[in-house]
Amino acid sequence: LITLYFIIQILYKKGLANKYLKKLIEHFKEKNIETTINNVKNLKKVYEVKTDNKNYYIQLVIVPLNSRIQINNNITWELKTGGKDGIGDAPSKVTRLTEIEKFMLTSFDGKKVVVFLPNVKKIVKYINECEIVLVNELTDVYGAKVVSADNFKVYN
Repeated sequence: LITLYFIIQILYKKGLANKYLKKLIEHFKEKNIETTINNVKNLKKVYEVKTDNKNYYIQLVIVPLNSRIQINNNITWELKTGGKDGIGDAPSKVTRLTEIEKFMLTSFDGKKVVVFLPNVKKIVKYINECEIVLVNELTDVYGAKVVSADNFKVYN
């Protein structure tokens, strides 16, 4: 039973990633832009997307529903799940997103994009101990753009 659960999880995550990449290709097709997508060696769930005039390096991060992301610095990103949306309601679980570390430390010849699948409720970035900003597709996050799955504005 446990083995079956893990197999279903793997297939679900792979399906989410493939669905996103298909949507991305459709997005570029609508704009009449030729696109090729390749896996990046030595990096898990990282894809190189080449278009006519730009290269994108995309890290796909699959998160549970009702998730929030907190970015503390370029390699310390936290996934917070559970809790409510009200003020003072703490998340029930906090997990460090270690898969982003290697991606953020790697130099690429193109734009870096971190995509959260299926979606996240909120993404915040700590500027210092007292200042937090909400992250959107225009926010520079240590040389990368950070978006939820349904936001393709970052590719314009």
